[in-house]
Amino acid sequence: MQYKDQWGIFYTPRYYKSYLESVRVFYNWLYQKKIIDHMPFHQETLEQFQIEIKNDITEYRKNKTRENQNDLTSKDIFNKYLSAMDTIFTTKQISRIKWLLGFLEQFATTWNHPITEMTLSESYKFAEALQHVQKQPASLLSRKTILDYLYFWRHFYLWLYQEGYRIFDIPGEWVKLGALIQNIIPDNKKNKKRHYLPGEILKQYHSYMIKTYQRHGDIMEKESTIKQFFSFLENLNKTPYTVDKQVIESYKAYLRDYEYYPGYHNSEYVQADKISSLKRFYDWFVINGYSKKHPLKDYNRFEYRKYLREHGYGRKNPEFEYDIPEEYQVLYDDICRYEDSLNLSKSAKFVHRRGARFLFRFLHSQNIKDIKAVCAKTITEFQIYLNEYRDLKGNGLSIDSQLRYLSSCKKIFIYLLRLGYLDKDPTGYMELPKSGKGLPTTEMNDKEVNKLLAIPNTNTWIGIRDRAIMEVLYSTGIRNNELCNIRIQDIDFAKGFLKIQKPKGGIQNQTMIPIGNIACKWVEKYIKQVRKRMPVVETDILFLSKNGKPVQTGTVLETVKSCCFKAGIKKNIVTHSFRVACATEMLKNQANIKIVQEQLRHKKIESTSRYLRMAPMDLKKYHNLCHPREREN
Repeated sequence: MQYKDQWGIFYTPRYYKSYLESVRVFYNWLYQKKIIDHMPFHQETLEQFQIEIKNDITEYRKNKTRENQNDLTSKDIFNKYLSAMDTIFTTKQISRIKWLLGFLEQFATTWNHPITEMTLSESYKFAEALQHVQKQPASLLSRKTILDYLYFWRHFYLWLYQEGYRIFDIPGEWVKLGALIQNIIPDNKKNKKRHYLPGEILKQYHSYMIKTYQRHGDIMEKESTIKQFFSFLENLNKTPYTVDKQVIESYKAYLRDYEYYPGYHNSEYVQADKISSLKRFYDWFVINGYSKKHPLKDYNRFEYRKYLREHGYGRKNPEFEYDIPEEYQVLYDDICRYEDSLNLSKSAKFVHRRGARFLFRFLHSQNIKDIKAVCAKTITEFQIYLNEYRDLKGNGLSIDSQLRYLSSCKKIFIYLLRLGYLDKDPTGYMELPKSGKGLPTTEMNDKEVNKLLAIPNTNTWIGIRDRAIMEVLYSTGIRNNELCNIRIQDIDFAKGFLKIQKPKGGIQNQTMIPIGNIACKWVEKYIKQVRKRMPVVETDILFLSKNGKPVQTGTVLETVKSCCFKAGIKKNIVTHSFRVACATEMLKNQANIKIVQEQLRHKKIESTSRYLRMAPMDLKKYHNLCHPREREN
């Protein structure tokens, strides 16, 4: 007879007594109905059978106790338990059990006895500790989740006793532990003595997010959501303290109708995530004693997303690519196909097509429906239109953006001439605006760079990757897009050279540049300890995401921004800042400007000379020596 249940634990004596009694009653009924000739199960037989089962279980446990008397560590016992439960629990349940065992090991660090011998008083403290766990920032475990964890915890200790790892049977009171879990969010903080202004609350929440979240983008996204919500409250003459479920419903309706661009609404995913961010804020708000009311305590993101979809709010917005006047759609499509045949870079095609959309929308607004009607005056008016253009937030186009779109306009008319749509080019006399080349992107000195490089946790695979990425950026001064396209075979570790596979300007600008020994060591470490251990890799690109796909430029920028936050650097540092730092530090150390030009691959020396203005060491030296006011000191 099988003594274990479906969860791998022996049935209790009470269960066997009830089960065998049911069998006896069934056979007694058969005997009374004369379906069988004799009664096979008597009361004495059942009692004897019950004693035999109990003895078998006791003997099994004694044998296991003798086998498991060796001194095993907690991790050894955990591994044996997980191995035994591998075919019993689902993958999701095993994942939860692993987290629970890790939490239990951390909780038991102050005990003076093995983890297997948890006492009744310690079990109460453990159940209480679960109520304060934050697996997600400022978000406590739900009552159901805590009860699930308590079930797994009790199952683990039943198994320990059954397999001889635990001396004493588990206390009967453990069954009632679930009744102790009363509140999902405990009142574990004293109430604040006064009501804070929204700006003060946002500042405190911002400090909390910097300590809690890993990614800079997460902080900016959640802070933007809270600012939008506070602005909504201000229009209602409400404060974060007076928000109730009715206000939340009003805010949901506001999000459903909100247009971030004329005719464009947030998807159901974005709306649900915004409310989730708001719930997390109120989790923090209540936990830290600002208020006792939690207007989003019962919010479920998946249910709300389902509601939005079912009620038609999961609308799909039109693509910006097709935001072209109907009369110019054929022209635009022909231009796109022609550009595809020229093997231009993605960034070049993106700029040209955005410039085309600006041009065709302008012509549509001027009621010009035939491209042949465009003349030099029209192009001048288009140039004025770009200069006066304002988006929904009231921001205009920078001089560099105007230059790009005007250059795109010139390219478009050259294409139209080649495609036979025009006989002459109306942009021949177009005068481009002057672009004063100021100082480059925000710079960093060597001390700030070293501070950034020390941030990634190199005990994790992602920390090793991030450190290697920043070392390569600083050592070589390459651009973000160039970094994302480095292949493993592009680096000559022996000679210390890096091949730029996809440089700015196309493959005709491919070249080899030096890469430092320190950067090479970190790249080699990344390849050996991270990249080679990834289960599925179908590309030869060097730097990969956790999914085994090439890392994107946005991910690299996010990495740099996150490290800046953690390092306490308040400058607007971007990936290009490493390029600036590489050039300025080389110039400070007396490198010839021609050498720096070759390292950065500038076509014109004027582009490199801008970096001299960021490292005016000789000028400062002679200023101190020669200026009369300085000589007096």
